[in-house]
Amino acid sequence: MVVAVVILFFGGAIAALLASVPRAGAQVGKPAPDFAVPGLSGGTVALADYRDRPVVINFLATWCGPCWRELPDFDDAADRYQDRGLVVVGVAVRDSTDAVQRLVKLLGLTFPIGLDPAGQVAAERYRIRGFPVTVFVDRRGVVRKYWTGPIDRESLERSIAEIL
Repeated sequence: MVVAVVILFFGGAIAALLASVPRAGAQVGKPAPDFAVPGLSGGTVALADYRDRPVVINFLATWCGPCWRELPDFDDAADRYQDRGLVVVGVAVRDSTDAVQRLVKLLGLTFPIGLDPAGQVAAERYRIRGFPVTVFVDRRGVVRKYWTGPIDRESLERSIAEIL
C-alpha cells in the first residue's frame, strides 16, 4: 500500500513536471518555428522571407498519394490569393531533388517548394509524424491552424480565410 502511494505521488509529480516543460514544434497560438531549407529551384526557402504575410506551409512527400491529390488545390489557392498577400510554401521531406522535380512537373506546380532531405525541419521544428500536414500562419507569424492529413478544397478555403 505504501509503495503504491509513493508511486502515485512521484508519478503525479513527474507528470506535472513534464506538462510544465514547453513542447517543441508548431503549436496553435504560438509563433511558427522558423526554418530555411534549400529551394527546389535554387536559393533558399525561408519562413522569415514571408514576414507580415499569411503563409500556408504544406509538408509533403512524393510517395504520399494524398499529397499528390491536394497539391493542385494549393497551387490554385496560391494563384487566387496572391493579390491578398498569401504565400503557399511546400516542404518536401526526405525526398530526392529528382523525385520532387518530377512531381512539380507532372502537376504543374508554381509555388515555392523547399527540400528537407533529412527531415529535420519536419521532425524537429514542426513535429511532423505523417503526411500530409498543413500549417496556417497569420501575418504576425502565429500558427492559427495545424491540419494533419489530407485537406479538401472547402476546408483549405476556410482555413485560408482565417489567416487573410
